[in-house]
Amino acid sequence: MYNRCHLIGFQLTAENANEKNLITGTRYLNIEGMLPFENMVADYVQETGNHVLYRVTPMYEENNLVASGVLMEGYSVEDNGTDIQFCVYSYNVQPGIIIDYSTGESYAEGTSSNNEETSQTTETTNNTSSTADYILNTNTHKFHYPTCSSVDTMKESNTDYYTGSRDDLIAQGYDPCGRCKP
Repeated sequence: MYNRCHLIGFQLTAENANEKNLITGTRYLNIEGMLPFENMVADYVQETGNHVLYRVTPMYEENNLVASGVLMEGYSVEDNGTDIQFCVYSYNVQPGIIIDYSTGESYAEGTSSNNEETSQTTETTNNTSSTADYILNTNTHKFHYPTCSSVDTMKESNTDYYTGSRDDLIAQGYDPCGRCKP
């Protein structure tokens, strides 16, 4: 599940063991989240010979050992961003897996490492006032789990990020997604 993720892709740096350029990331983050943007930048540079300002910032919440995601930014220099211009957040998630970002431990959804965790997970799931991360569609007023496939199809201009309770979102006029059922 975990990969050694290059912040700046190997194809752009040819560095394979620079500790300052590596984080612990999921296979999903590496392949689905980061690789399409790395390929876009590499192809553009190879085809045009132009330059791209490119930055990837790992995002850690509080004292977590594992990043919750990465902020990826790219801007083509010679054409003032006409061909390459993006600022995206890619979540460090793996479908079907629950990750404890504070420790790096993980387990399959619906299971846990011991019975105590199972009861805590069930309690948290049933407590709608607990805090969680959600993705908001400001156009449709739906909220989603970060791993929901609907998030991939949302326009960036309609996307917002929220950490808080499910009840608070509903009170603000948002409806839960019918697909991921947050």
